[in-house]
Amino acid sequence: MAVDKRGRKLPKGIRQRGNTFEGRFMYSGTTYSVQGTTITKVQKDMTELKYKLEHEIYVAKDKITLDEWYKTWLEEYKKNRVKIGTYTSYEKYYQSIIKKRLGSRQISEIRGEHIQKLYNDLVKEGYALSSIKVVSAVLNGCLKQAMKNGLIERNPVGLAELPRQTGKKKERIALTKEQQDLFMEYAKESYLYHFFAVMLQTGMRKGEMQGLKYSDIDKKQNVIHVQRTLKYIEGQGYIEDTLLGNTYKISMKSFYQINPRQVEVLYSKAIEYAKFKPTDVVIDAYCGIGTISLTLAKHVKKVYGVEVVPQAIVDAKENAERNHITNAEFVCDDAGHFMTEFVERNEKVDCVMVDPPRKGCSTEFLERLTTLSPERIVYISCNVATQARDLTYLVEKGYKPLNVQPVDMFPHTPHIENILLLSK
Repeated sequence: MAVDKRGRKLPKGIRQRGNTFEGRFMYSGTTYSVQGTTITKVQKDMTELKYKLEHEIYVAKDKITLDEWYKTWLEEYKKNRVKIGTYTSYEKYYQSIIKKRLGSRQISEIRGEHIQKLYNDLVKEGYALSSIKVVSAVLNGCLKQAMKNGLIERNPVGLAELPRQTGKKKERIALTKEQQDLFMEYAKESYLYHFFAVMLQTGMRKGEMQGLKYSDIDKKQNVIHVQRTLKYIEGQGYIEDTLLGNTYKISMKSFYQINPRQVEVLYSKAIEYAKFKPTDVVIDAYCGIGTISLTLAKHVKKVYGVEVVPQAIVDAKENAERNHITNAEFVCDDAGHFMTEFVERNEKVDCVMVDPPRKGCSTEFLERLTTLSPERIVYISCNVATQARDLTYLVEKGYKPLNVQPVDMFPHTPHIENILLLSK
C-alpha cells in the first residue's frame, strides 16, 4: 500500500508524486490516471471518469473538440441549474454562431487569437455588441469549466478583448403624465385597456403582466405579487397549468381558456349534465389540448378527442401521458369527417361534447353529428347567438334541450360561456 510523504497510508489506487496526488485504475484493459492537489479531489475525479467510461461518454483529453465539451458542459453543469430562458439562449448562440467557427477545433488548440478573430468577424458581420457579449459569456463559461476539469491549462477567452461600443447608447424615455393620459384615452375601446392601465400604474413589464395568476393579486392588502414572467422561447414555447387534478402543457399555437378558476366550474357542470356512465363512449369535438377529454376520461369507458390543429393534438397526447390516462385517444382530423367514419363502421357513441369557436358549428358538422345520433350532446359555447342558431337545427332533427347553465368566464364584460344539454 502506498504512503504519502509523512508515511501515512494512502487509499487504494492513489500515490503521491511531489506535491500532487495521482489516482490510477484499469478499465477494459486500459490504464487511466487523474491528478490533483488533494486526495479528495483525485477520488472525485476518478469517480467521475469511471462514470463516463461506463456510460461511454468519455473522450480522451487530447482529442476533445469544443462541440463535444460544450455538450457535456451544457448538460452536466448548466441544465437544471439555470433558467430555461438562459439555457435556450446558450443553445441559440452556440448553434448559430460558435459551432460553425470553432466547434470542430480541439479545445486544447483554441488560442486567444481564435477568440479575437471570432469577435472581429462578428463585428464585420454587423452583430450588436450585446450579442457578442453573450457569445463571449458562453465560451468563457464553457472553457473555464474545462480548465477546472484539467482539460486545458488556460482559458483563452481571457486573452481576447471585446470590441468597444460604437455609437451612442439608446436612451430610454418615459412617457409624460400627459402622454399617458392621451394613450389611455385612445385605449378605452381596447379589450387590453385594464392591461395597459396596470402596466402604467405599476411599471410592470409585459412578460411580468402576462405571467400573473389570480392568486398573485392580494385584494385585501392592495398588492400584486410579481413572481414569474411569461417568455416565448423559440422551440419551447409553452406554459403549464393544472385543472381539476390534471397537469397540462399548452403550446403557443394551442387554444386554452384564460380563466382557469372558472373553467373548473365550467367543466364540472358540463360533466354533471352529461351524467356519464362507466360504459360510455364519448367524442370530444374541438378538443384542443385535451382539457375536457382528460377531465371526463375517468368517468367513461373511452373518449376520442378530435382537433384540426396539429400542435394541439401533439400537446393532447403528451398531456394524456403525463397524467397517466390510457382511455383517451386523440386524432388530428376534421370532427365531422371523424364522426362520419364512426357511422360507416356502425360504431355507437353515447355522448358528443361540442366546444366550437365563436362562429359555432358548420352545417356540415351538424349534419354528421345528427347522423351519428348520440344519445346526448353537451354543447359549450362562447357565443350564445351562434349556439342558439345551432340549437334550432338540432331541435329540428329531434333533439330536446334539457338543461342550460351560463358561466361567467369573462368578468366585467358582457360575454359568457354557456352549457347546453340536449337529448333525443
